[in-house]
Amino acid sequence: MTIKTTITVSALEAVSLFVDKKSGLLRWRTDGIFCDVLPGETRLVATDGYCLAIYRFPQENEITGSAIIPVDVIKYFKKWKGAVVDLVIKDRRLTFIHSGHEEEVQFASIEGRFPEYGSILPMIESEAKNTYYNPTALLRFEKAAKILMSRDKDLNFYSLCKLYPNGDNAVVEMLGDDNFTGMVMSYKLTEEYKEKKLNTWWKLG
Repeated sequence: MTIKTTITVSALEAVSLFVDKKSGLLRWRTDGIFCDVLPGETRLVATDGYCLAIYRFPQENEITGSAIIPVDVIKYFKKWKGAVVDLVIKDRRLTFIHSGHEEEVQFASIEGRFPEYGSILPMIESEAKNTYYNPTALLRFEKAAKILMSRDKDLNFYSLCKLYPNGDNAVVEMLGDDNFTGMVMSYKLTEEYKEKKLNTWWKLG
């Protein structure tokens, strides 16, 4: 079975920021970018177990399927920056075709299963209280915006992100690119912990 779809190098690079670069989770392979080819769209998905990113390409795909793309492809695609590429998936072979350069490159896909990402995205915004987010994790969304979009001259940044908290995580939307969806896990601090920290900071001041 041969699966054909179209993606962009910029989206591949942006989503790769959320790959688990150390090692895959015990049950899942999260050390690559999951390409999910569906009837009405193709999705690039990556997660490290704390953050998650999804980029959608609306398109009609005749044959559906999936593959895990090794993150090492990003190094090769530096010279294809911003290009639209055709991806052909056949067995474990991934063929990326840059028609503009009349060039193609092949990689082997990663064997294993990617997490069921659809089940962990919160669908309803809740009145979350005492919810905090790791700023280092949020910076990855800024880096993704820098890859996907140009700087806004009036506002002097690449994009604004809106968080929709829901329990233990929050959906992240990127202003200016409706095809990107992210998720970030939250930290919940007790009132006792916050009071202890505030008292400590007061003494230091």
